[in-house]
Amino acid sequence: MNLGHKVKISLNNRPPQPPFLGANVNMKTNNQDEETPLHTAAHFGLSELVAFYVEHGAVVDSVNAHMETPLAIATYWALRFKEQEYSREHHLTCRMLLDYHAEVNARDDDFKSPLHKAAWNCDHVLMHMMLEAGAEANLMDINGCAAIQYVLKVTSVRPAAQPEICYQLLLNHGAARIYPPQFHKVIQACHSCPKAIEVVVNAYEHIKWNVKWKRAIPDDDLEHEDRVKELCDVGGKGEMGGLLLL
Repeated sequence: MNLGHKVKISLNNRPPQPPFLGANVNMKTNNQDEETPLHTAAHFGLSELVAFYVEHGAVVDSVNAHMETPLAIATYWALRFKEQEYSREHHLTCRMLLDYHAEVNARDDDFKSPLHKAAWNCDHVLMHMMLEAGAEANLMDINGCAAIQYVLKVTSVRPAAQPEICYQLLLNHGAARIYPPQFHKVIQACHSCPKAIEVVVNAYEHIKWNVKWKRAIPDDDLEHEDRVKELCDVGGKGEMGGLLLL
């Protein structure tokens, strides 16, 4: 019985096979996810199969049961979470889908766009790709969170990432700055990454260090306190747009 169960899982997780001549390449799976073959190819980062399906009539912006497009799926799975490594195959898949005119601002049932998913992964390669393709930096999800807030949430848990590039990309493309009285949340999220704080603080004309910011730095990481204080006392020279509440 156990052996049969293992075989079943293996078959279900197999990469999708090319369709036979005349097959419906937009047929959805008969399960709770309701995904098309293009979704599955995007999930596995199979760029050649993505091209094959699209060239045989697959709808680039087809949605699954969660209103996710293949671009959103490929973006999310571009980070191998266990290894904390980014997949070039998924990056290529996303590039191809955008070249096939995938909607870069498509929203899932939680109102998350592909940019939200790239920000959650702290994937600056895909963030740059999407912003250059017209992704809106200030789109908010169902909880009122924009992409920059997603980066804040994961800065400390993405060891392979370069969060300072993610923040710079978003700010360069018009992302709202963090509301100054809540800037201690930036310190809390980025205290171990002064480069990220430097990028964010440079979006302000002037910003002052206060005691709330010192409390945001854990006692076991006070080695970064002087550097963070120096950055915040100097302030920035940027002239960015609106402010974002956290």
